Amino acid sequence: MTESTFIHEAVRGLAAVRGRQCLLLNNRAFDPGTVRAVRDAIGGHDGPLDVVLWSGGGCTCCVYAVARELHRRFDHVAVFVPLPSRSASTVLALAADELVLGDLGELGPLDAQFSEKQRADFPIDRSRLELLRALEHLKAFAAGAVDEMVRSIAESSGLRAEDVYRVATDFASRLLQPISSQIDPQVAESEEDKGRRRPGRFRRRIANGRTDLEEIAR
Repeated sequence: MTESTFIHEAVRGLAAVRGRQCLLLNNRAFDPGTVRAVRDAIGGHDGPLDVVLWSGGGCTCCVYAVARELHRRFDHVAVFVPLPSRSASTVLALAADELVLGDLGELGPLDAQFSEKQRADFPIDRSRLELLRALEHLKAFAAGAVDEMVRSIAESSGLRAEDVYRVATDFASRLLQPISSQIDPQVAESEEDKGRRRPGRFRRRIANGRTDLEEIAR
């Protein structure tokens, strides 16, 4: 039995046990095509709905559109997550009226994505939080470098404690200056807003019936 056959049989079994309509969302990434496919699949249906979700994420606005469409047509939406559903797909899980996480199910991390054009002339999905993660690694490296220098200088010199820390921090500052000088604090703050704060707005807008996708995409 292939993986696809197994999944579809499991979905049919879930529908039979619960006596509800069941929608399978098994894709690598949500995109405008996913929104159209979901609208076509649920057209003319209403009542309660079960959704089996297994996705790597994709476009957050597209996930938001799918969640709004489901809540617009169905009076109760239950989302089952049997396997990892990460990034933007977590929005759909959090928008459910009922959420069932399987033994192998996993949600998150929820961070906004953007498509970056590569030399090979096709886009690749990148996380908005990459810059922040890089800064966190840089901060940890700087702290480690200072600690190592303090120990080394303290063991090999007779300097006072305050002089040891001054020399160590000066060394770490000079070591990281070529990298830190290229960081724009305003860009870092903007990326944090897009990567961490914006996704949290989707659940509230879904609950409040907001449909202004153009505004939330900014």
